[in-house]
Amino acid sequence: MKRIKVLIADDETIVRRGLKMAVDWSAYNMEVVADVPNGERGWEEFVQHEPEVVITDIVMPVVNGIEFVKKIKQHAPKTKVLLLSCHRDFEYAQEGIKLGVSGYLLKTSFHDEELDQYLRAFQKELMIHREAEGIEQQKFLFYEDFFQWLCGFQNQFQEVLVDLFRNEWKWMNDGYYACFIRSESRLHLILQDIDQKIPNPHVKILCGKEQCFLFLNENYKEMMEQMFMDVKSTYEELYWITSGELFSIEQWIDSVKSMKQFAELEIKYKVTINNWPKTIKEAILYTMNHLSEPIVVSEVAEMVGLSRSHFSMLFKKIIGESFHSFTERRKLELAMQMLQTTSLTIQEVAEHIGISNSKYFSKWFKKCTGTTPSEYREKQCGTLYKTN
Repeated sequence: MKRIKVLIADDETIVRRGLKMAVDWSAYNMEVVADVPNGERGWEEFVQHEPEVVITDIVMPVVNGIEFVKKIKQHAPKTKVLLLSCHRDFEYAQEGIKLGVSGYLLKTSFHDEELDQYLRAFQKELMIHREAEGIEQQKFLFYEDFFQWLCGFQNQFQEVLVDLFRNEWKWMNDGYYACFIRSESRLHLILQDIDQKIPNPHVKILCGKEQCFLFLNENYKEMMEQMFMDVKSTYEELYWITSGELFSIEQWIDSVKSMKQFAELEIKYKVTINNWPKTIKEAILYTMNHLSEPIVVSEVAEMVGLSRSHFSMLFKKIIGESFHSFTERRKLELAMQMLQTTSLTIQEVAEHIGISNSKYFSKWFKKCTGTTPSEYREKQCGTLYKTN
C-alpha cells in the first residue's frame, strides 16, 4: 500500500532528527520524504513531494510556520498540518485553527501519546479519503469505458460486463428491466428519488450530464413508470424509454444500444420512431451504426430497396433534411459527445467518425462549430482531458 508522505519543518536540527528517527513512521503507513529548516525550503519540498501530512514549527527564519501553512492550505486544503511551538501563547494556536490546521503541540511538553493520537487520526482519515478517491476513479473509468463502447470502440468493457453479470449484477440473470432517462436539468433529482423509493438491487450508469441508463428488478417497473409520469405531469422536460423483460448479457447489450439510438432520434425529431417508414428507419439505424465508415447515399438507398432519387426525396420529406446533412450532423454530434465525455485523442475521435486526417477533422469541426476540437474540449471540460 502506498505510504502517506510526511514533511517536517523546524529550524532546530535536533528536533527534526528526533522526530524523524524516534517515531516509527511505518506503524502509521507513513514515511518522511523531507525535513527542512524553514518555510521557504519547506514550500519547495512541498511542491516537489506533495506530502499529505506536514509537521511544522511556527517560529522559523526566512518564512515562518504560519506563512508556510497559508501557502499549503491555498494549494492543497486537505493536507493535514500539525503545528509545533515552544510558546504557550494560544494566539498561535488560534491563528492556526483559522487556517485549518489539524493540531497544535508544545515542543517542550508534549507526550508521545499526543503525537500518536494525531498520527493515527491522520492515517484513518487519509485512508478513507484515498478509498473514496479510488472508488470515484473506478466509476469515472467505468463510465468512460462504457461510453466509448457505446460509441462503437472496441475496449475491455464487455469483459467487465461479463464479470459484473457473474458477481454484482448476478440478480439480472433472473429478469430485469432497462430504462434510458434524459433530463436537461433535473436528472440528479430524479436519480435521488429513485434511490429513495426503489429498493436495491438497481444499477445506474451515467452517460454524460443529462442522460442515464437504469436497470432494475422487474417487480419495480410499474413503480418506476409511475414516478416518471408524476414528474412528467409537473415538469415536461423529461424523456424515458424502457426495454424488457430481459434475462441475459446479449439482451442487455442489444437493449442499451437500441434505446440510445431510438432516444436520440425521438428527442431530436420529436417523433415516435416506429411511425417512420421501415426504409427510413433502417437507413438511419444503419447510418448511426456505421459512422466510422464512408457512407454513400446510393449504397444506403440500394440496401433499403429504393433508387437513389426516390430515397433522397423520401428521406428529406420524412426527416426534414437531406441524407448528407443528417449524416454530417450526426457525425458532428458524436464527435462533440466524445470530446466532452472521453479522453480519446483528437485523432481517435476523428477516426471514429470516418475521418483519417486529424488536421482535416479540426478544420471541418471549426467550420461547423466555430471552435477547434481542442478549444471545444477545454471549454466543456477544463483541464480534465488534455489530449492531442
